[in-house]
Amino acid sequence: MRVWRIARRPYADLSGKGGMFGSGRWHNQGVKLIYTAASAALASIEYVVNTTQRPLDTVLMEITIPEEKLITIEEVIGGPLPGNRDGDHQNTRPLGMAWLESGRCAMLSVPSIVIPTERNILLNPDHPDFYKVTLIDVKPFFFDPRIYKQ
Repeated sequence: MRVWRIARRPYADLSGKGGMFGSGRWHNQGVKLIYTAASAALASIEYVVNTTQRPLDTVLMEITIPEEKLITIEEVIGGPLPGNRDGDHQNTRPLGMAWLESGRCAMLSVPSIVIPTERNILLNPDHPDFYKVTLIDVKPFFFDPRIYKQ
């Protein structure tokens, strides 16, 4: 399966170090985690909703993951995700942290807040199966200036 990530050029790797510097929807600060999306379009929207200025050094990362190693958050918690709203981190962070700490798998599929019918894929770079994740390509990616109109 192919997944996508938009990143600034200096951070276009699979280290997961970005999670060390701040908390996200599914993790607490200080934890390595890579957020990706099931499409390049979703990856770009996810990036834009978290920035206020048009970056000039962004790249599109194309990554392959072994689909048989991918599980969903619904499988982890045994049913539908409670709430799927922006700011609902009190529900999602503990779930993401429990998944990371369990070591169950290297990849977790979760619903996007921006487009709830689409999926983001979380990658745990510290998992033993992470070596099966491959960075295929890194290409310059430029946002249309109209996206950042003020």
